[in-house]
Amino acid sequence: MVDDNRHMRRLIGDLLRAFGLGDVVEVASADAAARELRERHFDIVLLDLLLGGSFDDGLGVLRRVRGAGDHRVSCVPIVMLSGYAEPMAVVRARDAGASDFMVKPISAAQLYSRVVATLSHPRLFVRAPSFFGPDRRRRPDPRYRGTDRRGSLPQMIEA
Repeated sequence: MVDDNRHMRRLIGDLLRAFGLGDVVEVASADAAARELRERHFDIVLLDLLLGGSFDDGLGVLRRVRGAGDHRVSCVPIVMLSGYAEPMAVVRARDAGASDFMVKPISAAQLYSRVVATLSHPRLFVRAPSFFGPDRRRRPDPRYRGTDRRGSLPQMIEA
């Protein structure tokens, strides 16, 4: 759990522990998050968009994770959290490689369902010239019969 607000960090950390997640690590900064991600394996990361009060700080952490050379780090599911729910914030998080996006305030039930869904249904990752992250398409569209909309198939890798 990465959030510069200690109350939010503690609340979400306590909820995760109540859900039965054993080892919950709470950090307050982009640097601490980067250090923890290099040193340990995580099944999921919850990351505040406005980390440190800067819109780009949370996205910067996300970009660093997706750009990491270590597959174990670069493919960790990352759920972006934010009270800033403008469509452009969601698009920027998605384009940086967020696995999902939740708008604060969140309920325990919402957090639980999102964590369970993220962990139980991992998405394939796409590697393309300008993007690396989870496939944006959540499910195949059986009605689609045309040529590939991207022009060429990106490399898909297991998370």
